[in-house]
Amino acid sequence: MSAVPRPPSAARLALYNRWVNPVMRATVRMGAGGRGVDLLRVLRVRGRTSGRLYEVPVRVAVLEDHRYVMTMLGDTQWARNLRTAGHGQLVLGRSIEDVAAHELTGTEKAAFLTRCLRYRQFERRGRSTLKSAYGQAVKHLSPADIDLLGQVWFVFRLDRVGSAGGEEVIP
Repeated sequence: MSAVPRPPSAARLALYNRWVNPVMRATVRMGAGGRGVDLLRVLRVRGRTSGRLYEVPVRVAVLEDHRYVMTMLGDTQWARNLRTAGHGQLVLGRSIEDVAAHELTGTEKAAFLTRCLRYRQFERRGRSTLKSAYGQAVKHLSPADIDLLGQVWFVFRLDRVGSAGGEEVIP
């Protein structure tokens, strides 16, 4: 097992971003976003250098009345933009919500990942990440595996800061 995670190949990410992201954005714009602990939303965030508004489909984990987004593909551009801006918008259908983003680090991040990975859908994604980033196939995640995931999954807690106008039509 390698100590340094391998990021997904640029070609694989380009294919994903080119074909899957537009489909997921359209699905969320139609109002399909899931229920329970695993929600699908579109995250709008300003580019840190261009100032351009970017939209990316994200999975929102809901745990203990708090919402979180995780970058399951490493330190992605949207995560860097969100970290720099400190805020963004979550979109579902015509509903737009302004959110403040607070990145989790250290023991707070480890505690969140431990809680989150108790859910089957997140645990499955964790095993998949370990396989692609470290070449490690596991059946059950150990505390050491969760520490490895913490190196490639960046986590942000999202707190509501107000309404962005509610029924704004998304272009």
